[in-house]
Amino acid sequence: MPETHLMTVDPASASMILTGQKLIEGRLASDPRQLPQRVAPRDTLYIRARGQRIVGKAVVHRVDLYDGLGSGDLRRLRDLYEDRVKGGDALWQAPAGSAIFIALSKPLLLRDESTVPAELTRAGDVAWFTLWTEQPRLRQAA
Repeated sequence: MPETHLMTVDPASASMILTGQKLIEGRLASDPRQLPQRVAPRDTLYIRARGQRIVGKAVVHRVDLYDGLGSGDLRRLRDLYEDRVKGGDALWQAPAGSAIFIALSKPLLLRDESTVPAELTRAGDVAWFTLWTEQPRLRQAA
């Protein structure tokens, strides 16, 4: 069963996602537990522009997760993803041993939050929030 998530990004990234210029959200971390959990293809992803309201939503198309990364790996990942992630130096120069790349499809601009689950509107500017279901699930390959 698909999950529902809230992702907070800077306003420029939110705009690029909703206009189809940014096709993948990339997140790097020193520990894989700092990355979004339980995100899988077909999940719904609501998008909050940092410091603003929820401005849109998209469907998760694919999830690529990497762990045990070194600096050479990050350079290769930048070559592979940057044209779709549009993270710039700010993303790629952060020290990281793990990375997640979430390919998005069907971006939709939301004029207001009337169709957004109430739990998400109360979540604030957290980097990532998941509406948990009762059943645990495994990651699914795309």
